[in-house]
Amino acid sequence: MLNKSFALLILLVSVALFFVALPRVRAALNYFPVDFVIDRINSKESLDDEKLDQAIETAQATISLDDNPHYWEGLNVLFLYQAQKEDLSEEARVNSLKLAKNSMEQSLSRSPANAYLWYRLSVVDVLLQLPPEQT
Repeated sequence: MLNKSFALLILLVSVALFFVALPRVRAALNYFPVDFVIDRINSKESLDDEKLDQAIETAQATISLDDNPHYWEGLNVLFLYQAQKEDLSEEARVNSLKLAKNSMEQSLSRSPANAYLWYRLSVVDVLLQLPPEQT
């Protein structure tokens, strides 16, 4: 009797953990194409605008599934790459930099111990010609 109760308890806990972890697993699987695009960006390969726009949309959809700082950081990489496009107007470039800054701030609010991301945020502030914040 005790073994059956224990087995049932283990089964119920396992099912509960499965359903708790399911959204994170779905988000991680949804984010795979974005990781591939970011790898292409980091390896200095060219990327067309359509793939970049799809990656941005996928990253935003993934963030709506699971609010993870890694996904926000990936989104800022995509926006920074978009801001560096040569055929972009100045208004679109500033808008992309502002979106990158926002996604960096979102990532840092969830995981503040990322020194490189703090550095990139200060670089974006310089590019946007914003004054340093008083601390």
